[in-house]
Amino acid sequence: MWAQYAENHAGICLVFDKQKLNDSILSQLNFLGDIYQGSIKYKDFVGQSDAFSLDCSKILKLGAQEFFNYHTRKYLKPLIFEKQVDWKSELEYSWALISASITYEYFSIEEAICGVVLGEDFPVDSISDVLKFTKLYRVPVVQLEWRNGYPAPTTLEGFIMESKTFG
Repeated sequence: MWAQYAENHAGICLVFDKQKLNDSILSQLNFLGDIYQGSIKYKDFVGQSDAFSLDCSKILKLGAQEFFNYHTRKYLKPLIFEKQVDWKSELEYSWALISASITYEYFSIEEAICGVVLGEDFPVDSISDVLKFTKLYRVPVVQLEWRNGYPAPTTLEGFIMESKTFG
């Protein structure tokens, strides 16, 4: 997915400990509303057509916020936890916060981050900034190279792994 999500191999990928990320999300956001989580299911046909259309008469009857609550809970699976089978190689896991607030919510990933992976074409002049970050958080950093169509991670020189390692 480096070509699609990581600026054609010039981007960065953060590696998380799934359980620690889950704990961070729940402890920091749980008081804001209902949190749903699960693996994405990949299907040939995603969802019901009603999940991806809005009933204007019901919006007028319930009001925007109440309709949002009703619609997202009723169609949570097709809206959040189902995708076309074309994406099955992503093996995604998602969290969704359903809240009365209509703003973005942020949470700390500090306890959950366990590694950094740089794309093959990551800008050389930005590597020192990444190394400062990874040293501060004591996480390993590797850069991918591609050999015969397979990723070959290389540990960047000058970084000493002190506590966390890739598992």
